[in-house]
Amino acid sequence: MRCGLLAEPGNRVTLFIFPFIMTMWMSLHHSPVLGPANFLGAQDYVDMTCDGRFWSSLWFTTLETLLDTPPIFVLAFVLALLVNTALRGIGIFRTIYFIPSSSAWARPACCGLGC
Repeated sequence: MRCGLLAEPGNRVTLFIFPFIMTMWMSLHHSPVLGPANFLGAQDYVDMTCDGRFWSSLWFTTLETLLDTPPIFVLAFVLALLVNTALRGIGIFRTIYFIPSSSAWARPACCGLGC
């Protein structure tokens, strides 16, 4: 038996399929806040591929992803291993490590209350 929010067919349509179709529709139209949408077709995509800023942005994003992701993954893996070991004083490290995630629920609760 599959459980979970995304297992329901209605949730798949609501959370993935409908937003995807709307994104595609909006990317092919000029949609002002007030007034009718004008069909543009793929002209924005053609203009984008001819723009040098697009290619430099794409290269920067690719390079940043390739250079930033492995060190972050290694650091996260080392911290996960450290949290899971039985060392002297590891309880203090675990407390400091998990305080932000365990107290995150209190911040919205205190919002506007002067906490």
